Amino acid sequence: MKLRSNFLVCILLMFATATHAQQAPNQVQLKQLMYDFNLKPDGKQRLAANYEFIKLLVQTLKEPKSFEFKFDSLTAVSVQKPEDSRFKIFSWQVPLDGGVFKHFGAIQMNNKALTIFPLNDVSDTIAPADMNVLENGRWFGCVYYQIVTKKYQNNTYYNLVGWDEHEPFSTKRLVDVLYFVDEKPVFGAPIFKTVKDGIKDRLIFEYAEDATLTLRYDPKQKVIAVDNLVPQRPENVGLYFDYVPDLSVNAYRFTNGFWVMQENFTPKPIRKKRFYFF
Repeated sequence: MKLRSNFLVCILLMFATATHAQQAPNQVQLKQLMYDFNLKPDGKQRLAANYEFIKLLVQTLKEPKSFEFKFDSLTAVSVQKPEDSRFKIFSWQVPLDGGVFKHFGAIQMNNKALTIFPLNDVSDTIAPADMNVLENGRWFGCVYYQIVTKKYQNNTYYNLVGWDEHEPFSTKRLVDVLYFVDEKPVFGAPIFKTVKDGIKDRLIFEYAEDATLTLRYDPKQKVIAVDNLVPQRPENVGLYFDYVPDLSVNAYRFTNGFWVMQENFTPKPIRKKRFYFF
């Protein structure tokens, strides 16, 4: 397991103990299980705690008015909701032995039945991973940190920006798209136009474990901006454990139903707020 992951998880869990926001039922037990599936000494114990967490989370989400529950203390679990509040998507990762991670998730619909769709991580079994539309709960597992809603004609696309710690030598960030067909979730659609690689169903950026990549939607410029990745050694083209940002930025702008790539994008400078100390 990566050292930086241990550090990040410890910080998140420490923060959880200081959270005093309104809590959902069972949140004390859920928080303890969250600790356990991150910090138990071996992978089997962590997975066992995670399955207990899933059962209790599902039980909690079946409670009346549970869509309004807050899960603020579950700081190692991402809970994202789009602007139209159509659903919530829960996503998290469990560290296994050997420095790899398994992802888990669920979608809760904002309807009378509070329909829950469990998500099954198939990221290790689909190829090519960026050219597959996934249905029936199949999902490219990751931890989401941003939702960007875009509409085109009669389609509503919920674009999901996420992070996959992946393995000891490389990390992934990605942009997937979620939409609903007959009220059931579907992941992936041919709406990402790249410059060199044609149209993709999702965007996946894999890079060296010790590198830092920025991938985020900028609401002011209305683009998804991402650092450009290159191998550190020319002979390592295609070996993504060697890829790092080269200080240039690419962007994707939603145009006529597609995210269209623009190379060498120039982000607008961010104005820093002044802080005064007395």
